[in-house]
Amino acid sequence: MASNKNSGLAAVRYATALMDVAHDSKKIDSVEKDLNELEAMIAGSEDLQQLIRSPLLSREQQIEAITAIAKKAKFQDITSNFLALLAENRRLPMLQNMINAAKMDISKRRGEIAADVKSAF
Repeated sequence: MASNKNSGLAAVRYATALMDVAHDSKKIDSVEKDLNELEAMIAGSEDLQQLIRSPLLSREQQIEAITAIAKKAKFQDITSNFLALLAENRRLPMLQNMINAAKMDISKRRGEIAADVKSAF
């Protein structure tokens, strides 16, 4: 269980760093768009899911593949560099957690608040 907690904290740290760079570059909206596209690509591709999860692929193979995907998708340099860093540090399996953390960070920066609304019928 501690491992999941630590990987969750790492995901938040990586996501915060990504959003800090995006904020400083005034590209939060563009990076958010990239992350949404990437999330959809992951959900729709078993091969991409395998690339992210597989410990059998070398670091170099993962870097090459994720960089090619980012280039083909025409992601921002910030997003492409972030994905390459994740592959280099063998953190791609935490990508979905990082995307979720980045979305929460973006909402926080915008002052958005999540609410559950319940009503009696």
